Amino acid sequence: MFFPTVILFSALATITSAASAVRFDLPASYVHSVQKKCLSMWIAKESHVTVSLTTTPSSGQKLSFEITDSINFQNKYGSRDDFSDSQLVFTPQESTDINFCFWNILDPGLTPSPSYYRQVGLEVQIGKTEEDYKKLAKAENLKPREALLKQLEERYGNIVDVMDMFKSRDFDKLATHESTKKRIANFGFMSVGILVFVGIWQIIYLRNYFKSKKLI
Repeated sequence: MFFPTVILFSALATITSAASAVRFDLPASYVHSVQKKCLSMWIAKESHVTVSLTTTPSSGQKLSFEITDSINFQNKYGSRDDFSDSQLVFTPQESTDINFCFWNILDPGLTPSPSYYRQVGLEVQIGKTEEDYKKLAKAENLKPREALLKQLEERYGNIVDVMDMFKSRDFDKLATHESTKKRIANFGFMSVGILVFVGIWQIIYLRNYFKSKKLI
């Protein structure tokens, strides 16, 4: 069974053509107790995404990864079992968080120890590179000025997508805040009502008790 650990990787890499990179150590464990290490990154739909993976060689371990999105049916954009260095390109179908998950399985017969681990390097390039735009300009016979305008248009679209994402998340946070505030207010009113009810009941109970003892 896999137990995923999710870490926020980056949220702003789609504003321009930019790269985000991270490097970490991933311990090896048995297949029944292995934990996935997942890094999450928000990427706008139809973005050109290039993923470069590097790892240190090591025997007795099988390092694997998969790339999915956070939508309910989880689109899968790539996976590798027992990989070394890899590179892949994909285009998200929706604007959402993309999850990069890794796990390292120890071969049967070996005992887990700190010496069994793999160092993983992950680099995510969002947007087309200068080389990509040169190839596009050549393929479509674009003039330098036209190629530059196309590049600026795509980057402007990325900025709009990111701003829409922030706006959507602000609305979600505002809705959550209003809902929480309403629940707290209702809880406060209910607490006051219970205290008043208990106070009245105690007064009536004590009054009847003193009357039965003929103290009043």
